[in-house]
Amino acid sequence: MAPDVRESKAVEETGLSEEELLQRKRAEEEIRRRSEQLAALNAIAMAVTSTLDLQEVLQAIQEKVMNLLAEKFPPIFSLFNKGDQTFEVVLTYAQEEPLRKAEKLMGVRFEELVLSLSTLKPAVREALLSGKPYVTDDGSEILGPQVSRSLIQGAQRALGVTSIVDLPLWVKGKLVGTMVLLSQKEKISDGEMDLLSAIASQAATAIVNARLYEEAQARSTYLATLLRINATLRSTLPLNQVLETIVQSTAETLGYLGCFVAMPDARGERLTVGAVWGGRIVDAVLKVTPFKLDSFSVPVKVQGNLIARAFATGRLQISSGEPEGLAVGVEPPIGARMARAIERIAGAKGAACVPLCVAEKTVGVLIVMSPRQKLTDEERAMLLGLADQAGLAIENARLYEAEQRRAEELAVLNEIGRAVSSVMQLDDLLELICQEASRVLDTSNLYLALWDAKKNEVSFPLYFEEGERRKPEKRSPRRGITEYVINSAKPLMINRDLVSRLKELNIELIGKPSKSWLGVPMLSEDRAIGVLAIQDYQKENAYDESHLRLLSTIASQAAIAIENARSYQNLKEQNLQTISALAAAVEAKDPYTSGHSEKVTQVAIAIAQKMGLSHDEVEDLRVAALLHDIGKIGIPDSVLNKPARLTPAEFLMVEIHPVIAADIVGNIEALTILCPLSATTMRGGRAQATPMGSKGMRPLSWHESWPSPMGLKP
Repeated sequence: MAPDVRESKAVEETGLSEEELLQRKRAEEEIRRRSEQLAALNAIAMAVTSTLDLQEVLQAIQEKVMNLLAEKFPPIFSLFNKGDQTFEVVLTYAQEEPLRKAEKLMGVRFEELVLSLSTLKPAVREALLSGKPYVTDDGSEILGPQVSRSLIQGAQRALGVTSIVDLPLWVKGKLVGTMVLLSQKEKISDGEMDLLSAIASQAATAIVNARLYEEAQARSTYLATLLRINATLRSTLPLNQVLETIVQSTAETLGYLGCFVAMPDARGERLTVGAVWGGRIVDAVLKVTPFKLDSFSVPVKVQGNLIARAFATGRLQISSGEPEGLAVGVEPPIGARMARAIERIAGAKGAACVPLCVAEKTVGVLIVMSPRQKLTDEERAMLLGLADQAGLAIENARLYEAEQRRAEELAVLNEIGRAVSSVMQLDDLLELICQEASRVLDTSNLYLALWDAKKNEVSFPLYFEEGERRKPEKRSPRRGITEYVINSAKPLMINRDLVSRLKELNIELIGKPSKSWLGVPMLSEDRAIGVLAIQDYQKENAYDESHLRLLSTIASQAAIAIENARSYQNLKEQNLQTISALAAAVEAKDPYTSGHSEKVTQVAIAIAQKMGLSHDEVEDLRVAALLHDIGKIGIPDSVLNKPARLTPAEFLMVEIHPVIAADIVGNIEALTILCPLSATTMRGGRAQATPMGSKGMRPLSWHESWPSPMGLKP
């Protein structure tokens, strides 16, 4: 049936004029369109109210818009920052594929764009501020001057984009962002514009709700983090654990890619990395440089570095897309290109350097790497609040560690002082000094050198390198750093550029150069008898005045102990020489036993060492062996040298010579301990111990029957 026939029939059936029938038809189409819009809006409302996650909300809106309007590209959202009057683009994974081609053509990443309201075209700015959509075929009007107009138009042609709609997102009279639609349609219909405006209204409300939820979650996490950091104020955690708590809590609370804290070194000259959190930042540094993040440092007074500036001024420093501001003056060096590469690989867009202060004192700097280019006002407030708590926690941990270290130092010095009067064996004394020093100093690279003026040599009885103990060495004096300290009798501390510093002092470099070196003389009556030194092969500025004072005190007490041990050893050697001379004099009376005491001594000591006797027991045995025949002094020469067989009475005189020896030794107070060792008897050609004997007698008495060079007497 022809249309005009149908219309005539409809007029006849309804009794309406053609004009009235046309109006009714338009009304029905409007009702249908409105119903579809309401259904679409209801679907969007259902989708956005099912979640409070911002990314999920935006993605749900994008999918509905693409389906309802048959569009190829999902709308792009940006969030408005009222503080600095900028729009920050927010992308979801739904936009990854369609927009990457446009990014390549324009040479820009949408998520890195921050559009300033003031740089937009006046007509666009006026539309956004009045809450009205802005439609154009020129994308440069929306993006502003950040991207070349020719590049934008080229990208539009390549993508087939002919219409662009910029819809402001308003809630309760406040601008919260924009929704930009890239369309391949020549014209957006009025119905589609109405639908887009309605969707934008719902999107604005959903975004505000999602952001409020995020802020509430962030606030809750922030308070929990404050409590966590605050708990360290009342704890006795070591400083490194406090720092780890701070960086991890901060990064997790505010959603940072990475976080690390820089602390002043022992001399207050450089800022070094105290703790790091964030695998993406750590991995990015390792990909771009051969160094770990915690190996970097920066001079406190360097110009242009944001970390150093935050430490020096006590004020927050922010970097937005300019990572080289964190790399100026850093050692090992990081150039601007390397810094940008690290930022790109890690996915960071901005950074903040937050001073950690206690009263007027800055104790460190917290550096955060953010996936966002700008800090919101609330984020800034949270960072500063965390920094206040972190500064207090660090200072408390440092004070506690200082007290603990001081108590440990006093205990060590007391123990070394005790050793001055109790340990007389030099080897044992040196071991004790090293053991005690390791309680308060890093002794993985410690050495102790002794100077022997008589022999004109320097010995190294204790030498540790990278935790491994080296064999003792001796050498003739050279122009080494050890000899320099011995000759000057003054301490020397080198914390940087060791090789060049040695050249300045005309010191020969011997062995592997370290990054830091500290050596102090061990003085006895203003004369250096040796050097106690520590070094660090990894870190510069490893030592300060506190290390120097502590090492000097240990060296001073060690010098006294070493001199006492040397004097004691010299005295023992003199006594042994006297005893040896006395034994030789006794043996001179009896040519049959010449050298007998020396041979007995050698064999007895060898057996004693095999038995595992202590050093002191072996030395006592040495003296006893030399003196065991001293009782022959009480035997007449006529009996000792009688060529004929001895009478029973004469044989008895010979047999009791050990008793005479014990009586002689017993009258010397320092030798009374040797009496049991000397009181042995000879019966039937076999030595026997008296009842007062001990295990020390066994190696001596067993060899009493050692034959003389001329054989046994008849």
